[in-house]
Amino acid sequence: MKRSAPRQAIGWLEQHAEFRAVANQAQRLLELQAADPDAEIVVDLAAQTLRLPDGSTVTFPIDGFAKQCLLEGVDELGYLMSHLPAIEAYEARTPEAVRTI
Repeated sequence: MKRSAPRQAIGWLEQHAEFRAVANQAQRLLELQAADPDAEIVVDLAAQTLRLPDGSTVTFPIDGFAKQCLLEGVDELGYLMSHLPAIEAYEARTPEAVRTI
């Protein structure tokens, strides 16, 4: 019997001690979803938590830069463009010999 991708991932996580807690959380989410496919899970990205249908919360890891970009609604280029005045000021005061552009 072929296992689904989420179940395969959980199996891999369970084999690595440092990821066992994540595997347990993922398994719990799959069980909740199987029990009630219409159940609502509330994601709070700023707090890095999921509120489950039973009212409990679990935390999840996310890269700090990715979190910032998601919260600000920008991608990598949008992030860089938000710093354009500082970049232009740097370029204006940097001697021609070491210009980066």
